[in-house]
Amino acid sequence: MRLNVVDEHIWEVSDPLQILGVEFGHRMTVVKLSSGDLWVHSPIALNEAVQKELGSLGTPQYFVAPSAFHDMYWKPYFEKFDNVEFHGVSGMPAGLTFTHTFSETIPNAWAKDFDMIAIEGIPMLNEHVFVHKKTKTLILADLVFNFDTRQKLWERMFLSMNGVHGKIGPSRMFRACIKDKKAFRGSLDRLLACDFDRVIVGHGHNIETGGKRALEHAYSFL
Repeated sequence: MRLNVVDEHIWEVSDPLQILGVEFGHRMTVVKLSSGDLWVHSPIALNEAVQKELGSLGTPQYFVAPSAFHDMYWKPYFEKFDNVEFHGVSGMPAGLTFTHTFSETIPNAWAKDFDMIAIEGIPMLNEHVFVHKKTKTLILADLVFNFDTRQKLWERMFLSMNGVHGKIGPSRMFRACIKDKKAFRGSLDRLLACDFDRVIVGHGHNIETGGKRALEHAYSFL
C-alpha cells in the first residue's frame, strides 16, 4: 500500500470496496496540519502497511468519520492508536466509541487549516465536509460520486439505476435520504461560497480542477 501525493501535505489512497458485486472503492485522505500533526479522513482497513505508511508521514492525531455511512474499519484504529482524537458525526453505530462528536463549530486545532460545513437536511448521514484552505481542496465522503464507465454489465446496470454511471453526482439513494431540501440547499450554498477547485471524493475518481462547477451542476436539480 502506498499513499498517493495529491498536493503539498495531502495524500490519499483508495482501497477496494464491493457492495452488491459493484466496485465502489473507499478513499482515505491524510492531511498534515500546520501544527505538524496528521489528520486522517475516513480510514481504510488497518493493517501493518497502512500503519507504517501513516507513521512515515508523521504522527496521526485526529481520525475523522465524516458520515454515518462511513462506519467500517474503526475498531482496529481504536485499539491500535492511543492518545489520539476520534471525531465522528452524530448517528454513528452505538458500538463505536468516538472521543468527540461534531458540533457546528470546527475544532480549534483544525480551524487554521480547514473550513468545515455540516450538510443539513440529510439526518441518516449527517455528512460533514472539509475545505483545505491552503490547497483549495474539498474533501468529502458521499456528497457526490465520480465513477467512470464500467465494462461489467451488472456494474453498468447498478450504477445507471442509481444515476451515477460515468458521471459526477449524488446517487439516487443519497437523494432519497434528503429529508429537508431547504436545509440541504442552504448547506450546499454555504459550501459553494468557500474557495475550492479540487474535490477529493470518497468513492470514484477525484476531480482535479473545476470541482466547484461540477458540484453546482450535480445539484442543479435543487
